[in-house]
Amino acid sequence: MNNIVSVKLDSRYASTLGVWQYDYGQVLRITGTELPPAVEVQFSLAEKSGETLSRVGTTVDGVTEVKIPDELLTHSATSDYRIYAYIYLTDETSGNTKYEITIPVRVRSKPTSPAEDPETDPDLFRETVVAVNASAERAENAASSAMESAASADETLAEIKRVADGISGNIENANTMKTELSDMINNAGIEKKELESSIGKAGEAKRALDSSIRSAGEKQLALDTTVEHANTVDASLKEHIGSAEQIQANVEQIATNKEDIGSLKEDLSNKITKFYASNQGETHLADSDNGKIMDMMLYGRSEQKQYKGVNLFPPDTKFQEYVEVSIPKETKVFAITDGTKFSGGNFLFFNADKTKSEWFGLDKDTTISTRTLTIDAKYVQNLLEPGLDVSKICLGIGNEPIYEPYVGGQQSPSPDYPQEIKRVVNPTMKVCGKNLWDNFKTLSLGNVEQKNGTYIATADTMQVDITSSSIGARPLLLKANNAYTFSLKTTVSISSPKFVCLRYTNGESNNIIFTNKNFVNFVPERDVEKIGFILYESVAGDKAYDVQLEMGSEATAYEPYTEQSVQLPYTLNAIPVASGGNVTINGQQYIADYVDVERGKVVRMCERKKLNTKNGVINEEYRLAFDIAPYSRIGNDQCIFSAFEWTAWTTCTMGSMAYIKNIQKPNDELYTAQELKELSIDFDVIYQLLEQQETDLTPEQTQALKELVTYYPVTNISVNSEQLDGYTVFNYPISMKNGWNYVKQQLGDTRDYIYDMDAKAQDIDIQSAEAYVNSEYAVVLTELEV
Repeated sequence: MNNIVSVKLDSRYASTLGVWQYDYGQVLRITGTELPPAVEVQFSLAEKSGETLSRVGTTVDGVTEVKIPDELLTHSATSDYRIYAYIYLTDETSGNTKYEITIPVRVRSKPTSPAEDPETDPDLFRETVVAVNASAERAENAASSAMESAASADETLAEIKRVADGISGNIENANTMKTELSDMINNAGIEKKELESSIGKAGEAKRALDSSIRSAGEKQLALDTTVEHANTVDASLKEHIGSAEQIQANVEQIATNKEDIGSLKEDLSNKITKFYASNQGETHLADSDNGKIMDMMLYGRSEQKQYKGVNLFPPDTKFQEYVEVSIPKETKVFAITDGTKFSGGNFLFFNADKTKSEWFGLDKDTTISTRTLTIDAKYVQNLLEPGLDVSKICLGIGNEPIYEPYVGGQQSPSPDYPQEIKRVVNPTMKVCGKNLWDNFKTLSLGNVEQKNGTYIATADTMQVDITSSSIGARPLLLKANNAYTFSLKTTVSISSPKFVCLRYTNGESNNIIFTNKNFVNFVPERDVEKIGFILYESVAGDKAYDVQLEMGSEATAYEPYTEQSVQLPYTLNAIPVASGGNVTINGQQYIADYVDVERGKVVRMCERKKLNTKNGVINEEYRLAFDIAPYSRIGNDQCIFSAFEWTAWTTCTMGSMAYIKNIQKPNDELYTAQELKELSIDFDVIYQLLEQQETDLTPEQTQALKELVTYYPVTNISVNSEQLDGYTVFNYPISMKNGWNYVKQQLGDTRDYIYDMDAKAQDIDIQSAEAYVNSEYAVVLTELEV
């Protein structure tokens, strides 16, 4: 048997080595095989004995996925264990076990509200597997059947129309129509029963519909006379379509309520649901539809600058000033900037009595230079050109050039060079469309008049939100290395020079020129904090309008700026950890506070405390102890100290105590506990709570967050705060066409479908009926999790 298994990381506490006990909704992904579109997967806790639980797995592009039964993750276990999965291949006449897979499971604390995993019938699932694998052939047969029934459907719809028009005076006609409808359904009964025998009860064995179609899954208004078409395309479960009696009851309801044919159209449109996708932390949604954001989680982050102490050059070193160093001959040294390109500069190394020297130059327009010294260096002289900012250069030792500021030659954080722990403070969640430029935003600087989103020149040159030195002044955050396009319409000649003016977060600027066109593509080399633009060779009265800034390398049709925003008055802490985090951001796991919008809760996973060494208790000669409460988790848990470096078992938190131990001085000696007390050093510590704490969002906050919607076709999400950006995960609606195509791809269906259900009542014809069938098809496929 092959053990080829990976676990899909869609659970909040998922592990790359296996799954956690009590983590529901775990999905097993199998690669490297050639499995059919649908397979039976049998799960068991015993490898050689006992009974198994069967689930249906589906294969797309060589990847097979199947949900692990929740009950195998919820049984009483006190230690890690294994789940065994058997891939059972079957057809209408035979079956055999093809693969055996071993899944390690790690035990954790049991949640208070476990999810339910319904029991399944293995024989039923085996029948479902066979039926799904045969669905392509049946779909072909269904095409001709649908054509034959089209005329009958048209005729029956006309009959319904006639009945609806005269229903108040002739209920008997409605009953006649109901009988005719019943006869037609009976004629299709043979095919329906054939499908019901294989998949009629599959819905009872599957979990609730994905959040993307939950609303459709709860509405069972199958009113259309083309129900038999839905059956023949392998897209109908009895639970959703209903029996002939249910359909007849729906017709009676039409008569009773005296609804016209337009109400039937409304009921049909209710069957079409939105498809949803997860943003997985992405802030630019290239295929979004107008609709509510769902299941949103907003996570905290933390960041602390940590330095190795390699920079030998204090930032206040004057021109021609000497700095003492100790660099043996044959040592490799480097000079690296923070990314700034200088016009050249030099250092001069000397021996102890300054009788020997060696030049080291920073080449023009470069950011890195290296050299191996040929003398024992005891001094280095600053010969950089006067006016150059020395703080932007790191002069260091070693084979791996790295820029960092001067921190006195020692590692930081340290008592002499503490480092702030940044967090998500008072985050503002903003949702806007593709256009990032608000033409109605009040001008920061410039020489134009602003009227109804149009900029009107008041001088020879149009300057919008820039300083006199052509540096952007409008606050607008753009991420480094992302592609952006700036475009506008203007009465200024197309041949005139134009500039987009960027100011980076480090204070540098970049002016991007474009001529003979009204758009420009650019990729910022650093994060941008402010922006503006200039149009040269204009005259007073010239106009610029329909200004648009969008992500991507193509100027698309103009759309007005749209925005929704919600600010939360909370601070969200987080701790970076090697494993066991509740969120992964850019590959780094964190134990993080978070906001659960659906439950209306702020969940605290961490605690931040301000301490002072003078209040510590001398626990050992070189160790101070501090009582912390609420208590941290028992064990050697990671934490963050602002003035000390976290080290396992020494400077750390354990249980109800925090410990500061073996702290080095600049001369590499150790501070005694008494010396640390006398220094009276303020410091912060962030640690994981023993038990998470929950508080309620206000009703106003919950309502505002739940009203956030996406835009068609592009939505941009940002979670900015006073210190760090937040990280959010949620489900959002995508276009019906792309969502439907994804479902079709799952079964290899290449047929064309109708997606526009906005037709008027009088346009209800066979196309509308076909769209209804399509909606049932999508519901069934989602129910089968394919």
